[in-house]
Amino acid sequence: MSKYKFESFAINCTQKKVPELSEYSTYVGLEHMDTKSIHVKRWGSDVPLIGEKLIMHKGDILLGKRNAYLRRASIAPHNGLFSAHGMILRPRENLIDYDFFALFIASDYFFDEAIRISVGSLSPTINWKDLKELEFNLPSLEVQKNAAKVLWSIINTIDAYRDQSKKCDDLIKARFQELFDNDSFDEVKFCDVLDYEQPTKYIVKSTKYDDSYTTPVLTAGKSFILGYTNEKEGIYPGKENPTIIFDDFTTESKYVGFDFKVKSSAMKILRTKNKEESVLFYFYALQALDYKPTNHQRHWISIFSEKHVKKVPVKDQKLFNDFVLKTIYTKTQLEDSIRNLETLYKKIISKCLKEED
Repeated sequence: MSKYKFESFAINCTQKKVPELSEYSTYVGLEHMDTKSIHVKRWGSDVPLIGEKLIMHKGDILLGKRNAYLRRASIAPHNGLFSAHGMILRPRENLIDYDFFALFIASDYFFDEAIRISVGSLSPTINWKDLKELEFNLPSLEVQKNAAKVLWSIINTIDAYRDQSKKCDDLIKARFQELFDNDSFDEVKFCDVLDYEQPTKYIVKSTKYDDSYTTPVLTAGKSFILGYTNEKEGIYPGKENPTIIFDDFTTESKYVGFDFKVKSSAMKILRTKNKEESVLFYFYALQALDYKPTNHQRHWISIFSEKHVKKVPVKDQKLFNDFVLKTIYTKTQLEDSIRNLETLYKKIISKCLKEED
């Protein structure tokens, strides 16, 4: 294990040009990069690109130098232009393996140091003049190459599991549309089938699903999000009459398989008036509204007093409910596997770089 200045194994590519209209469709900006995601999955600009942009080539490492705390580092998906608020990095392959370089730049080991030397209070930015002087540990090229093979295998498996997890969501939505998006059902307002109340305490729920987690719990912000709880957790288990939690103030997206907290004075607890009906049916009916709040106050009133839902027989709701539970169980298994793989990945790269956990 040897220590090197960053500039001794990384090249900062600074070539720029003014974008042409034909290059807008492949432009990659910081807004296209996700925190701790090695892949760029979207690109293009529908608005004019002002000023010069960095010239990138497929396989370059894109580093979001602005708002460094977001830890954005990805591989360029194609030739094109990249935001001037980023850096384009290439490895000096006499010291660092190409396949290992991307993983190094995306590591906490690198970002912890890069964030430490970033400047500015509103948008902390990494400057090359400071970054190039930082010293980092690097294992031998042989160790790098061996580690890269294992780490990329883990990344590819995680990506495959995430695709399958997303397909679970898509499958449920498609099934809902197939069964209920037709004119064979009458419509009623949500307020005709759901009651609401104001909670007296903050609620903490776990979304892990297994045999002991049987009560659906739903929360809403930019969209309606599904979770699960059991009777020992929270204050509204609703075992006999399941609950929906609706919150105008919640803005962070949370997904099945992850813990979340709901804390808001604007929260409303929603229950089915008919205990025989499926709360999961109404969850996906709410989700189908594609509700996106623009103001915080009293949006639930307009939804539940004005919006309509299909009046579906209980037996049909229960068939859909069973399908959802089976699909969500598959999804939670996938997400458990993802978390285990992410833990393994972190241990391997930490050991390789001799990071301190």
